[in-house]
Amino acid sequence: MTDTELRDLLKTSPRDGHRAIFTQYGNYVYTIVWSKLRGCGTREDAEEVVSDVFAEVFRHVDAGAVGSIGGFIGTVAKNRAINAYRRLKGQAALLPLEEAETLPDAANVAEE
Repeated sequence: MTDTELRDLLKTSPRDGHRAIFTQYGNYVYTIVWSKLRGCGTREDAEEVVSDVFAEVFRHVDAGAVGSIGGFIGTVAKNRAINAYRRLKGQAALLPLEEAETLPDAANVAEE
């Protein structure tokens, strides 16, 4: 479907319009997201980001604030995936609490 057809469908039936956008661009968004998260995230993380992408897209498309729907979707997917990558990489750098408790405290290290 073209952007014009999608916009017309959104005007007549928002639910069907959302479904058509998701059907047309779902794999595209998932590919973008998974390419960014492959090294640090799980499939569930990618699916969560995909859901966030479409939630944002639907808000903006419904408001009529989008030029090219495909271009907008690609940009939102890339930005959300990068943000998720940064968040997941930051979590990976943290030491789990169970391991932190077994480390010696600073006083013992200094004495040794």
